[in-house]
Amino acid sequence: MEIGWGEWLCAPQSGILHSLIPLCKIVEKAQIIVVVAEPFGEKEEEVIATASGIVVGRTNFPLVNEGEALFHIARCKETDTATDCVEVFRQEMDPDSDPKLPSEPPIF
Repeated sequence: MEIGWGEWLCAPQSGILHSLIPLCKIVEKAQIIVVVAEPFGEKEEEVIATASGIVVGRTNFPLVNEGEALFHIARCKETDTATDCVEVFRQEMDPDSDPKLPSEPPIF
């Protein structure tokens, strides 16, 4: 299985975020992911998926500034293997599986 962690798609302008895709959804290259609209609706910018894969990260803030990260797509060679991609991503990013991190109790 070939996996690429992809990249974060960023806001092309500041404005109000209209998400079209939920977290963990499979997307296709060139699919519209989100629309960022100016507050008065004079201009809307679409953000397009740069690769096929699965959404593994996204912002939850309704207001964004130009250049802010909006969505992260984990690229999979075949979108049928998206579940496997998410599991590998989870294992790679799970701090409990990183032997380099010192064991510390949580701060309360």
